Amino acid sequence: MVAPLAQGQLDGMGASVSAGIYNAIGAGIPIKIVGDRGIDYAPYGALPLIVRTELVKSGRFKTLADLKGMRFAEPGKGSANLPIVYRFLRKAGLTYNDVEHIFLPFPDQVAGMHNGSIDCSTMIEPFASAIVKDGAGTRIAPDYSAYPNHQISALMFSGGFVQKRPDVARKFFVGYLRG
Repeated sequence: MVAPLAQGQLDGMGASVSAGIYNAIGAGIPIKIVGDRGIDYAPYGALPLIVRTELVKSGRFKTLADLKGMRFAEPGKGSANLPIVYRFLRKAGLTYNDVEHIFLPFPDQVAGMHNGSIDCSTMIEPFASAIVKDGAGTRIAPDYSAYPNHQISALMFSGGFVQKRPDVARKFFVGYLRG
C-alpha cells in the first residue's frame, strides 16, 4: 500500500511503522505520518508472545531462554514485529540469530501453530486470542513487557493530499481523533 500512497492513488492509510515506511520517507517519497494508530502500553498490548501449547505442556518451553532454537513466526522482514521479537530475545539473553525466523502473514501463523510448523510468534489480535482460546497457543507475555510504548501503527497521508487538499486532510484527521 506504500506505493499507491506515494503515487497519490490513496489519500491516506493506516499501516505498521516499519523499515519500508522509513526507507520510503528517507528516499524522499512524500508520505506524512500524521497520527497514532497503535502503541504498546500497559495494560493494552497488541502483539503478545504466544508459544505453541504443546511445547509448554511438554516442558520444552518454561522460560524465555527456551526460545533458543525455536521457529519464530514474523509477518515479514523488517515488520513492526521485529523490534518486539528482538527485545523478547534480548530479555532472555538471546540474539536474533538464536531462533529460526519463519515469515508468514498472521492468518497463516494460526495454521502454523495448529500444524506445528511454527513454535512461537508475537501475534496480533484477533489471531492471538483465537489461538489461545482454541488451545493451540499459550499467551506467555504481553509485548509491552519487552518493549513498552512501542509505536506499532500510524495514520499516514500522501504528500499530495496534504498539499492539494489541506482542509479535507485536516477535517478527516479531526474526525479520526473524535472517533
